[in-house]
Amino acid sequence: HDEDGLLVASADTRRGSYFCQAFGPDNAPIGAILDIDPQAVAAGETDLPDAWHGARIIGPGAAPLAAVCGGRLVANDDAAPVDAMQIAQLASIMIADEVALPPLQPLYV
Repeated sequence: HDEDGLLVASADTRRGSYFCQAFGPDNAPIGAILDIDPQAVAAGETDLPDAWHGARIIGPGAAPLAAVCGGRLVANDDAAPVDAMQIAQLASIMIADEVALPPLQPLYV
């Protein structure tokens, strides 16, 4: 992503909300994974973190969240959705190259 910009990745919870997490220019996570409901944001019941102002958002929550946040997030329509096969291929390459992998962490329980 942008070398100096913040990126927010989103994943569908299948409950009308989205799991979201911000990442810095070095791709390191910034803060915890948040469960954000676009309707709650639109109603003023939920605030986005101040640090996310101006961040690009990707994933299935990009358009819905960008639409209700008053310009605080910018939907990145240029990013193609990530396919599970791409993740598997990347993992395969990293394992074959004996890259030290961080411990696995659940995205949600």
